[in-house]
Amino acid sequence: MVRGRVNWHWIGVRAAKLAVGLAALAFALTATAHAQDDDAPFVPAWTQSYINPFPETDKYKLYVIGDFLAAGLATALPEALDESASIEIEQETRNSSGLARPDRYNWSRRIEDILEDQTVHVAVIMLGTNDRRRIRAASGFEDFGTEAWAEAYRLRVDSIIEKLTKAKVAVYWMGLPIVADEEGRAEYEQINSIIRERAYIGGVKYIDTWNGFSDQFGNFSAYGPSVEGVTKRLRDNNGIGFTAEGNRKLAEFAASVIKRDLAAARRERSIPLAGDEQQQAQIARMSQEQRPDEQDNVDEATAETGDAVAPVPGDITVAEENAENGRGNRAVSFSDYSPPGEQLAIDIGDNLTALATISPANILSARGARQQLPLSERLYYRVLVQGEKLKAPEGRIDNYAWEGG
Repeated sequence: MVRGRVNWHWIGVRAAKLAVGLAALAFALTATAHAQDDDAPFVPAWTQSYINPFPETDKYKLYVIGDFLAAGLATALPEALDESASIEIEQETRNSSGLARPDRYNWSRRIEDILEDQTVHVAVIMLGTNDRRRIRAASGFEDFGTEAWAEAYRLRVDSIIEKLTKAKVAVYWMGLPIVADEEGRAEYEQINSIIRERAYIGGVKYIDTWNGFSDQFGNFSAYGPSVEGVTKRLRDNNGIGFTAEGNRKLAEFAASVIKRDLAAARRERSIPLAGDEQQQAQIARMSQEQRPDEQDNVDEATAETGDAVAPVPGDITVAEENAENGRGNRAVSFSDYSPPGEQLAIDIGDNLTALATISPANILSARGARQQLPLSERLYYRVLVQGEKLKAPEGRIDNYAWEGG
């Protein structure tokens, strides 16, 4: 008779050591990068949220930057965010400004001044409406639509993105909306394509608004569904600007993305504590030093569940057209944020704690995540972190036991 078994304890312990080693390496590299930049604000090495989870002030400071469309957006954004307790909104707009003529108003220089004098955590930018004109490049004035014009415009978009991202600002660049004039529509699409490309390359978020203000055929319509789902006039008579209802809907597109990132930042501040008492105390102390008022303004949903995770904004669905118009309905959804996986904290010595994220495939929503087993009882935690040897039931395929003569 020959009988053999796989030593799962041995495999689990070494897998855990490998995971810890990789996490420690990533932690050390990130910590070194931060150490080299003494002027940079503190951002924990494990941060995964787009918005800094540990702002230097008690509130997030959000700047709305841009032209007359941005000015309308700024009036509606506070209501759309509904975050008066944690966000302070500042408006920095010039109606006739743009990027094509810095000799008239230089946005790159103005942003430098803002960053020098103020603390900025979030920037919502809407520029380009006034840029359908010649641009002054190194070679002289270039006509709109030429490759030389596009290259010069790319450089100016890059300059703004670079200044803001170096200052650790979370940037949201709003795309231009569809307009009534067909020629202007084609030109705005060219501007949007440049901004979308540079936002992607620069690592910032581009928010598309084009389809949100077109009809079911993709054409311009001055009327459309409001945030309540009722058809109202959304655009001004000039076919470019927005009415008050249009600004509310425009702000909702920005707010839905920002709310998700704020929820992720709050969730990251509330790191699930795991491990021994020393590990828990270290993580709690680091979080408390950055945000001592973490548990302030906890809403009723969080209080009922006792869960430290901030509530996720719900779906807001608006009808594209009323049935009375005879054109059917189409829904625009501002959907829930899907949370990341569990974070494991492991003391790696020298007052450093490595954190790794494991995202179980069966966690599809924040509600589903709260229904899962506690972290200390999860299978991967017991095997990979604690090194526990799990006994396989007799006869199961992973029992790896054979008998024979």
